[in-house]
Amino acid sequence: MDEDPESISYLSAEDIRDIHELIVESNAETPAGVASPGDIEYTVEHIQEGHFGQVPESLHEKAFQLLRLIAA
Repeated sequence: MDEDPESISYLSAEDIRDIHELIVESNAETPAGVASPGDIEYTVEHIQEGHFGQVPESLHEKAFQLLRLIAA
C-alpha cells in the first residue's frame, strides 16, 4: 500500500499555525503562542523530505511523525 508522494497533500507550517490558533480561540485554557516556531518548519520538512537519510514512507508513518514532532 505505497502512496504516491505526489498525491499526498502536506500541511504547511502556516496550516499548522492556523490550526493552533483555532484551538487557542476555542479553549480559553490553551496557552497562546508557539514556543519554537522553527520546530514547525523542521517538522514539515522532515515529513516531506526526511532527515539524516530517513524519510517516512507510508501515510501512517508520515502521520505518526507529524503528530510526534508537533507534540514534542
